Amino acid sequence: MWIIVNKDLKTVIGNVGFKGRPDGNGSVEIGYSVLPAYQNQGYMKEAAEAMADWAFKQPDVKQLIAECHISNLSSKRILEHLGMSPTKQVNDMQYWELPNNFITR
Repeated sequence: MWIIVNKDLKTVIGNVGFKGRPDGNGSVEIGYSVLPAYQNQGYMKEAAEAMADWAFKQPDVKQLIAECHISNLSSKRILEHLGMSPTKQVNDMQYWELPNNFITR
């Protein structure tokens, strides 16, 4: 897990990381959080993009996956920005994936 720091304020505003190592298929799940006062200001877009780029430079990572609550529109926008596609919905959770060879940014 990495922390996200606002350099100007010298303040921790969130975190981003992976929910474990890549599985046997090379899938790694990204997770992130930003404090409410700093949401919708582009911090997570920048952090998630950096993490996706870093992940795909790792030899064992073949796919980035994620999950978010269907009502979390901010998180949905981050995943769409990364180029991820929704794969399924189970109850109130939407699941997403992005193969290593499909970067749209």
